[in-house]
Amino acid sequence: MLLYKEKEPPVNYMGFFLSLILLSISLFLFYSFKGEPKNQDSFLRLANLKSLSESGHLRTFSEPFLPFLLYTWKKITTLSYINAYQTFISFLLSLFLHLILLSFRKFEWRLNHYFIVYLIAFAPFSIYLPFEYLEEILCLIIILLLQVDFKMENPGDLFKLVVLTFLAFVSNLMMFLFGYTLFVILNSTLFMNKQKAKPTVFYKKRNVAGQMLLIYLITFFVFLIIAIGFKFFGSDSFSFIIQSFWNILYRFFPIFVVLKILEYLLRKEKELNTLGTTAIVFLLIVVSGYFMYNAKNDDIDYLEKQKNELVSLKTRGKIQANQAIYGYPLISDYMYYYAGETVLTSEVSKMKKDDFLITRGMVVSDKQILEKSMKSVKPLFYPLDKDTLLIGKELIDYLMLDKSDTDTKAKLFETLAKIPPITPYNRMNRSFSTLFGL
Repeated sequence: MLLYKEKEPPVNYMGFFLSLILLSISLFLFYSFKGEPKNQDSFLRLANLKSLSESGHLRTFSEPFLPFLLYTWKKITTLSYINAYQTFISFLLSLFLHLILLSFRKFEWRLNHYFIVYLIAFAPFSIYLPFEYLEEILCLIIILLLQVDFKMENPGDLFKLVVLTFLAFVSNLMMFLFGYTLFVILNSTLFMNKQKAKPTVFYKKRNVAGQMLLIYLITFFVFLIIAIGFKFFGSDSFSFIIQSFWNILYRFFPIFVVLKILEYLLRKEKELNTLGTTAIVFLLIVVSGYFMYNAKNDDIDYLEKQKNELVSLKTRGKIQANQAIYGYPLISDYMYYYAGETVLTSEVSKMKKDDFLITRGMVVSDKQILEKSMKSVKPLFYPLDKDTLLIGKELIDYLMLDKSDTDTKAKLFETLAKIPPITPYNRMNRSFSTLFGL
């Protein structure tokens, strides 16, 4: 990829670094006072971090680069799991926002350029973004590094291109497909426009950038067609791809647009680079941070109840060590991180006779139906909370063979359908994990 960039004033690396660190510290303090994360993606990362620290391998089929960096950061800093995680996501969000503004840079930054980065960091659409989209942020950081600090001038630049492209690929595949495609289109277009502006007399110019762009786009669409046709992401790969691209556009596009508009205004309107404007921006940061801090947290009390009940059942010997438990990913990650217990989330077809399945949405009437459905000398299910049951495989098989159609049976089918099989995408991630020693 040939990259063309206009001449720009040199970057004040000291100011950039100090701003980067200061925002990272500010975000870490905000997250620390806010409390432990309470969303599914964070529990997944924390469970993987704990698994890497205690057993040396990943629990899930995740892209390997983020767990590798987070685990390395945890080992270097010797922080607790939560503090290591929160400092890590604070730094990534800070670096991500600074790199976006740096990619828009046309002249030397002033104080308000740094302040608008802080303003966006504490805005409603970005302050909690790393808790859900940390892998995508890491992938975009790598692509932005290519955008702001890369030229094809020597073999070393080609090596950096290959390495950074691979790291972006193993950070998050969907963001790589979306972001890297935009990177190639943008820089190919810039280079072609530059070549057109150069007069030629003795030879015909070869449109190398255009040819490379065409080859890349053909490869891109061929991959999407193959991924959909061969169910690379699962049985509904098309919907997965469309939904992933939409989520990326919906969650990340506003950040780029707002930062671009603010950078343009600071560049064109001299009055916005005054101390009065700085004071207003600082006030907006404080107000935004205050409202985001007081935003309501997700209710995860039911997870704690289910965890306590599962631990109690094992402690009392109701569930033996050789009996596996299957369930939805959230309870699996929560159980492993807080209790060290394993709940399987894939290959439900391998359930054995004495295994159990966590089934949600079971009300009192469902429990009554289950109690009457099959006679047994041992309990066939255990309540975990008011609408969640731990159902034995023996009872599941009995209900599956029952020809009657009931709401209870439909809920059981729905639970089983939510436990996905291992896909080619999962196997690819597992293969890449071995390269990182995970």
